[in-house]
Amino acid sequence: MFESILLPTDGSACSLRAAEYCADIAKKYGSNVTVLYVAELPPVIGPPPSEEKQMDMRLELSRHGRAALEAAREVLEMVDIDPREELVFGSAVPDILQYAREGSYGLIVIGSRGAGTGAIGQILIGSVAEGILHGAPCPVLMVRPS
Repeated sequence: MFESILLPTDGSACSLRAAEYCADIAKKYGSNVTVLYVAELPPVIGPPPSEEKQMDMRLELSRHGRAALEAAREVLEMVDIDPREELVFGSAVPDILQYAREGSYGLIVIGSRGAGTGAIGQILIGSVAEGILHGAPCPVLMVRPS
């Protein structure tokens, strides 16, 4: 039913819970899984940062992204799923949606809120999850925090 599954992650507890659901579904259906981390450079107010500062920001985002990918991979490997991992720089919602369209994924599994969600996120859907839910070209399984 789900030949391929896209698992966007940000390293949050909620995204790791989504990885658990993804692992269960992928195991049941023999699905291929791609774990995707979209690194977003923060918006700049005022003069642009130096090239050195930009490189430092990219390196830090890459480190965080690799850690998030590794955490999700560990969850999937516990049920013998060997995921493909992708780290891209861009904007989370449009890049995840583009990735889903171009990869012809049968399902997106995503946490309902991410690492950047504050207290209001306890009752609302995160902005990335909401954007994916409304724009996805395939079914979306949105996993709530435990």
